[in-house]
Amino acid sequence: MDVVNEPIWIPDGRSDGLRKVPWLELLGPGYIAKAFRYAHEADPSAQLVLNEHTLETSTSAAALRRSATLRLLRQLVAEGVPIHALGMQLHIQPFEPFSATVLTTFADSVAALGLRIILTEVDVDDRNLPADEDWRDRMVADAYTKYLTPLLSHSAVEGLITWGISDEFFDTGRSSPRRDGLPGRGLLLDRAYQRKLAWGAVAAALAGKP
Repeated sequence: MDVVNEPIWIPDGRSDGLRKVPWLELLGPGYIAKAFRYAHEADPSAQLVLNEHTLETSTSAAALRRSATLRLLRQLVAEGVPIHALGMQLHIQPFEPFSATVLTTFADSVAALGLRIILTEVDVDDRNLPADEDWRDRMVADAYTKYLTPLLSHSAVEGLITWGISDEFFDTGRSSPRRDGLPGRGLLLDRAYQRKLAWGAVAAALAGKP
């Protein structure tokens, strides 16, 4: 169960990295711990998740987000807050700086807190990829392989949830379409719900899951 979604936003300028939202303004930083405690009281058997985005690249901006996220998770764990997992959103950007070591080191840090990781909102942003569908499908599959192989090989990562079932989702779920007007092809199934190369790439990464 996602309890708190995207609480980190570095551009808001807070020293703790928290996003300025009404909950923060009304209740202070403790709103996050309260949300988890209330959720646990409502359903003690639920796996409670904090979901965050843009943690996966090796850019300086992502590094700041990882640091702020880990700082928040450490605080919650230290306070005995009932949190069980980090939802790591994975809107893969094929041309962003990448480091498998950065990913596994971050996963190590989350695991050291006794938390699990769930890869959430998984897709590939194909807006800047070539128009040719064959080339684009290969590049999308390669992007899945590059990011998912190191993450799914980590013992703390327990699974993934894609950001939609088929490419049909991009007709309504992507606010910024391709500049050339072509439909997006960043998911595992095409608009006819047929498997693409991306399906095989994700299946192979899952097959290597310990």
